[in-house]
Order: sequence, then C-alpha cells, then structure tokens
Amino acid sequence: MSHSRRRYALADLYPSRRRREPVSLLGRRSRRWVPPALVGLNDAQMRLARTLDGPVLALAGPGTGKTRTIVTRMAWAVASGHTPAHAILATTFTVDAAGEMRERVAALVGRRAAEAITVTTLNSLGWMIVRRDQDRLGFINARVAPALAREIVAELVGAMDLDDAAGEVDAEALLERIAAFKVLGVASDAALDAWPEVAARMAGNAGAAPGANEEEAADADALAWRIAAAVYGRYVSAMRDEDAVDYADQCTLAVRLLSEHADLRAYWRDRFRLVMVDEFQDSDPAQWALIRLLAGEGSGANLCCIGDDDQTLYPWRLADPAHITRFEDWYPTVTVVELDVNYRSGGAIVDAASRLIAHNRLRRAKTLQATERNGAGEVATLSAETLPGLATQIARDIQARGPARRLLLARSNRAGALAAGVLAAHGIAVANTAPLVSDALDLALAAAGAALDPEAFADAARLAQRLPGFAAAIVDRARQARGSGDALDRLADAAGDDTAARRSLADVRLAFAALRDDAAGGDVAQRLAAFWERLGMRLRQAPVARSPDGRAVLSGARGWASLGAWIDAVEAALEPRDGGVRIMTGHASKGLEEDEAYLFDVSDGAFPGDNATEAQVEDERRVCFVMLTRARRRAVVCFRGRPSRFVHETLGAGPHPGDEATEPRRPAAAEPSPAPARAPVVAVAPDAPTATAADPFDQVRALCPQPAEELP
Repeated sequence: MSHSRRRYALADLYPSRRRREPVSLLGRRSRRWVPPALVGLNDAQMRLARTLDGPVLALAGPGTGKTRTIVTRMAWAVASGHTPAHAILATTFTVDAAGEMRERVAALVGRRAAEAITVTTLNSLGWMIVRRDQDRLGFINARVAPALAREIVAELVGAMDLDDAAGEVDAEALLERIAAFKVLGVASDAALDAWPEVAARMAGNAGAAPGANEEEAADADALAWRIAAAVYGRYVSAMRDEDAVDYADQCTLAVRLLSEHADLRAYWRDRFRLVMVDEFQDSDPAQWALIRLLAGEGSGANLCCIGDDDQTLYPWRLADPAHITRFEDWYPTVTVVELDVNYRSGGAIVDAASRLIAHNRLRRAKTLQATERNGAGEVATLSAETLPGLATQIARDIQARGPARRLLLARSNRAGALAAGVLAAHGIAVANTAPLVSDALDLALAAAGAALDPEAFADAARLAQRLPGFAAAIVDRARQARGSGDALDRLADAAGDDTAARRSLADVRLAFAALRDDAAGGDVAQRLAAFWERLGMRLRQAPVARSPDGRAVLSGARGWASLGAWIDAVEAALEPRDGGVRIMTGHASKGLEEDEAYLFDVSDGAFPGDNATEAQVEDERRVCFVMLTRARRRAVVCFRGRPSRFVHETLGAGPHPGDEATEPRRPAAAEPSPAPARAPVVAVAPDAPTATAADPFDQVRALCPQPAEELP
C-alpha cells in the first residue's frame, strides 16, 4: 500500500487524525480512490455531490438519480468536514418525500447525524421561522387553522349583498385566490385592481371548455376573483384577531420577517450554512424569495437548487419554470450541473419523451439519454373512436400481455374513473381508484343479479326503471309494500291495472330465461346483447348494445360461458386492491414508476384542450412528458378519433395539421439525438383501413392505425 493510500486508510479508522483540506482537493490523491460516501455516482452526480461552495443549479431530468445524489451530497458535506450536520438544510415538496430523504441520509451518515440535519418542506420551514419570532408579527400563540379560514370566508361572503348564484361561490375557491394575492405580494387595498393580472397567472394548464358554457365559466371565475378581492382585507384582519394563519401565510410571513429584520436573516443564515432545495421547479414566488433570504446573495451563497423546468406541473399554484430558466439573473456565478443519464426508462421511451418536450419554447436546453441496461423499451399506440372504446382497447391489451405492474394516467379523475369501470367490466382490478360504473354496466349487473336470484328486488327494480314506459311510482309502491318472494311478482302486484307495465315485466321474465347459463345463445356477451335488444332498452337515444358504454361492457363479457362467473369477476374488480392497475392523473404520478404506463385520451381537442393558449399548451406538454417518463419498459399512447399534436411530437410524425406555421423548435445547440434503430415505434392496432392521401393525419396514422370497434 502506498504512503498516501495508507494515510487515508488510517484516517478512516481515526477521524480525529484526518488533516483538514479544501473540499476541492479531497479525494484527488489517487485517480482510483473514491471517497466512500461518493461510491457509485456517475461523473455528473459526483460533480454535484462535491461542489459544496457557491450557488449551484442542478438540472435533473426524470430517472436521473436526483434523490440519491442529494442524499450523497449531504453525506459528503458531513464526512468531508465542510458543514456540520446541524447546519445543513434540505427542503422537499412533500412531507412523504422529506421522510424518505431523512431515512436515506441516515443509511449513509448514521441516525444521530441524520437527525441533526433539517429535512423539511418549504412551508414547514417558513412556519418554523414564523413560530420562533411570532411576537414581531403581533401574534401571541399563532396556529395554522384551515377550518377557521373557511368559516371566516363563508361568514364574510354571507354578509355581502349578493344574489343566489354569487352566494354559492365555494369558500375553498376563494381561499385559493386570496392565497395567490399573498404569494404574489398583492396588498389587500390593491386586490380589486390587481385581480385580472393575478387570475391570468393562475389560469392553469388547460384551455377553457369549448361550447356555450365557456362564457359562463369565465363570468363565474371573474365573479369569484372579485369576491375574493373584496373580502381579502377583512379576512386577514379576522384571522389576525383569532391569532391564526392559513397555509399561504407560512411562507409569506417568514419572507416578511427576514426582509424586515437583518438580525433574523443573520441568525438563520448562520443556522443553515448549506441549503439544498429539491423539486425547485415547483416553488412559487414566495417560496423562492424565502430561499434567497436564507441562502444570501452572490457567490458566497452555498445554495443548491435541484429541479427540471420540463417537469413543472403546478402553474395554478404559481409554480414558475422561470426560476430555473432565469436562475443566472439572481446568481450570475452559478455552477450548472446537468444530470442527463436516465436509469429508469428504455431507450425508445427516453427518445420519445425528448422529442416531445423539445417543442417547448420556454425551457433550458438539455439532453436526456438512457443507459444500455435500461433496454430498448417500447412506445406503442392504441386508438378507438370513443372514450369507452379506448378503455376497451387498453383492457384487451392488458389481457393479451398478462400480469405486469402498470399505470393508467388520465387527464382528469373522471376520465380515470371511466377507464377503471371499463377495466372492471373485463375483470381487471385497479389499485387505487373507485371505478365509475357506467349506465350500461349498471344495467348488466342488475340484469345478471335479477336473473340469477329471482328474489333480488333491488336488482329487479333498477332494471325495471330502465324499461320503456315503466313508471317510477310502481317501484316506489313495491318497495313500500316490504314484501318478499319473487321480485318481478312484487313489481307486477304494484303495477295493478297498468297493462303496459305488466306486459313489460312479463317480457323481462322471458328475457331472463334466455340470459341464464342453461339457455342456448352463445357466450355471456351475446346473451346480454340479445337481452337488451329484446327489451328495447336504450341509452341516450341509442340501443344499449350499440352505445359506446354498452360495447365496452359486451367486450368484457365476451368469451365468458357463465353469467355468474363473469359477474363475480366484475364485482371483485370493482373493489380497489393491491396489485391492480394504478390509475391517476399525470400530476399525481410525479415520482412514480412502473413497468408499463398507458397515457389515456391523448386526443385532438382533449389533451391539450381546444382553446388552450400557447403557454397552456406548454404546460400540458410538460404533463405529457412526465406521464411518458413514468414507464420503465413500455409506454402506450392512447387516443380517440384524431390524435393530439402530442402524439405527432412523441412519434416524430411531423407537424400537427394546422400547426405548421407556429411549430416550436428547440435551439440548434441542443437538438435531440435521432431515435436509435433499436427503438421502433410499435402500433398495437394493426388492422385499420388505410388512410387516404388527402387525410392530414396520414403520417401519424401510418404509425398508429385506427381499428374499427368490434361488436360482439
């Protein structure tokens, strides 16, 4: 062993004998020697972990080992003697993420040192600062009281002379608007003039709904803003009288304290000499101001902000990607480190996501590349004409591929619930979403329940209410009679002299005989379609069997010989359980990953919305980028009707029709690398008719042909 190697080995055994050296020199005694705390990092991660002095901006794309690098950076700061554990601050976006980070730090530096490090959320940090010196703000024993805040707003609105429609404005919606005034530093006496500008900042990341309701929605939104501006000042005074604050106050009051009191700034800067901010792209203006006040300005600020402007998901919470894109405006001497190696997704997925996000104008140019161990990956497509039909295609794809860990990512909770209902009709369970039972599935469950159990009154009643010309009063009379026995007989007795109702019930009894397993007529899907047809049942002016929801149910019943077995499978799938498909919105999926991910309803006019502004389209594209990068092995982009521009951009199929003149382009210095030969785009639905040459969607349909929806 060489002298230098022996000296470092002894230093590991006897830390008190270790000679203190500048951090920039530590670990450079030998090319082959790496400090134990930094083992396993790639070059960019190593650079970020060892750069402890001055402002640092880390651009960390999805799957690039961001959390591991942050944790290692803290461990290295302690192990190298650069910063004692009690002087390190790390902030995260959620309480759960803070807990996970604390556990991972403890694994590297030990429980005692980890407990000395402050790992918290930005709001909790602000509250820590406010609680210590609340007397300077006029509080005695301040508390965060969200329930009290809602009560006060409701009382203030109730005291206003408003018509009925205005008086129904939700208190929570008004509190969100008041919080926006606070975060943007708008004083209560200026709110009535400033609300249009604040409303524009909070416009969200979806275009307004098309149609006649668009103007009504805009009027309702403007009314809510005017009411919030009117009660803002009185709300603040009432909360102060109760010695209470709301969530927005946690950071805004901390900013006020540190801005107005130099001694407090000095105290907290000495307390936290190394500041790290995770998920920096989701910070709002008040949180960013708090970070700068804590870390200080200029080259002496030991501040490290880690994030990715391409993953900014909360514009309606005033998260601003400009905090990353314009970081040099605040810290000109910043060291920028790009974590560009994705350890999660296959090559095809990483390349597709890079092609998609390259169309955003307002972003920092960066690259993202997959490692060979990630595999080739696959980007596939599914298409249909309707939303239930699209969910049906997903269900068939899942059944064909067998067990795997899967995500289904929807644009809204309702769309996710609809998809969950269709999956349940196919006997596919979900893990975390209560499925939306469509009218067609409800009819199928009622028919099956009444056919299998003649005394099942609730099922028979649900079915009878759907019969043409059957009066709801008959069901009410039968229910009030509280009898027992055959459910159809009870309904017939309640019908009395209503000949049409009694005839309908007789038809139901005959139809039940054809629906049961001992009847000839094919599988459950064929028998169920014949049942609906015989009774003339309709949904939204169309026969049930030919409606989109009805076709989705019949697709799930296809191939089942036993009605009871199919119903048991559906009812079991309607109960969320571990191991099922995880269904959520793209926003909720941040931080998750699974083997396969389905991007649900990436359709023209839906994602992005028809009336989305250019800024809102960029926000939507970031959401789609996050959705894509949740998949490890396979991402499936699903659309109904015409594909969205995001499908064109993901597949590299050329510009979306009508967008040629305004298509964004990435800076030439950061053009994405071409997709490798190993990563073909796969079309899952290959049996579509060929599009005509005049069709403007010809290019994308060549990559993802559209199947005809099948009828059983």
